[in-house]
Amino acid sequence: MTTTVAAEGTVLLPRRVLRQQKVRAGDKLEVVAVPDEPGVIELRRVRRKPNEGLLELLRACPVKGFRIPGRSKELPRPPIEW
Repeated sequence: MTTTVAAEGTVLLPRRVLRQQKVRAGDKLEVVAVPDEPGVIELRRVRRKPNEGLLELLRACPVKGFRIPGRSKELPRPPIEW
């Protein structure tokens, strides 16, 4: 497969590759020029951390009165067993 670089510098990836690699709109790709191999350009998917963006999502919650509790400086103590 081949593709063309547009005048703006954009590159359109073939749909078949996008489907095969499960790349979706909004996914971030890292562009790497391989120093040992002139002319080789790699695209690598940037993986998100498991909870990345969760805090922003919670802050955008439309439920009235919803608040995020502050961090506790002290860990909860386990119950005492007699």
